[in-house]
Parts: sequence; C-alpha cells; structure tokens
Amino acid sequence: MVKRTDGTLQVTIGGWPVYRFSKDLEPGDTNGQGVGGTWFGVTPDGQKAGVTGTPDADQGQAATSAVLFDDPGFADNGSQGLAGQGCKNVFRDDVASSIQAAGSLKIWTGADCTGKSKVIEGDVADLATIGFNDDVSSVFFG
Repeated sequence: MVKRTDGTLQVTIGGWPVYRFSKDLEPGDTNGQGVGGTWFGVTPDGQKAGVTGTPDADQGQAATSAVLFDDPGFADNGSQGLAGQGCKNVFRDDVASSIQAAGSLKIWTGADCTGKSKVIEGDVADLATIGFNDDVSSVFFG
C-alpha cells in the first residue's frame, strides 16, 4: 500500500498501484492492457503482465537499468546508475534532473518506492517537465 496525496491508501502489487479498468466487465477481461502506453496489467508478483498476440507499439518494454543525471539534458556533472528488478533506492536522492532508460520504469519521490510516483517511457531530458526535478528517491524496474 502507498499513501496517496489525498491521504487515502492505494493498493499496490510489487510497488505498482493497482486500479480496475472501467471497460473490463467480466473476470479475465484485459481491455486496459497497454492503454496509452501507461496502463498495464500486473502479475501477482508485481511484474508487467505479458501480452498475447502482436505487441502494440505503445506497450513498450520494462527497463532494467537507468542512469540519473544531476543536470538536465543528460549533462554528466554528476550521475548515478541503477539496475535490477523491483524497487531500487537511488544512492544520492533528490538530485536527479534527467534520466536515461531503455524502456518503461516508475520513479518515486520517497525511498522504498513510496510517495508521489510517475511511470516514464524511455529518456526524460528534463525531469522538471514532469514535476520531478531533484525529487527522485527510488525507481521501480518491472
């Protein structure tokens, strides 16, 4: 569970918030899979659910590593790398201004994948544009 900005608790599986997709009407429906490249089904262990058939271009792949740069535009005046699966705390939190990643991942404002979060797809040259400048404390790799 994570605490939402309104103070309520949100159910999570493997660090990802879980929602019911309004167009899934029957058990087993997966109409929300890959919607907008943001919404994905999750497996019981918190991984992004597999896709049957031909993957949609918006569905992307989960990143397994990322480089966080202290300055926008990937300027290497200070950087740190993370890799693996699941939630990883950054070594130096609250300093990243850009991030490079091959695939999708989730960034969090708090340690241990807590606080405000955002799913990103690939590189973000300026984290300020998504409200996360100098505010990344952990990353979830799915």
